[in-house]
Amino acid sequence: MTGLHIYIGEQPLLASDPRISQMLALQQQILASLKASSESIMATVADVAAKVAQETSIEASVLVLVQELSSMVKAAGTDPVALQAVVDQLDANINNLQAAVTANTPAA
Repeated sequence: MTGLHIYIGEQPLLASDPRISQMLALQQQILASLKASSESIMATVADVAAKVAQETSIEASVLVLVQELSSMVKAAGTDPVALQAVVDQLDANINNLQAAVTANTPAA
């Protein structure tokens, strides 16, 4: 026995049988659908990874800001002029942060 013999019911499929073309077309549709689904999943994974990286960057920036603020307050000591400079810098940072959040927040 040589070669591949395919049967549907009791009827063998011949190379010229239109059912073979139909089965191949259906397989191609299924493969295309699977490929599209996997590409969509990969895009979603990439989006999540980008958002995690962005959030990590934002958290690191806020940490640096708080550390710098702490250093500035310690350096100012009790000098009212130096403390006012720290307050002014903090106000500027808050305004910049509020503007960035507003600019990058989608409208509801």
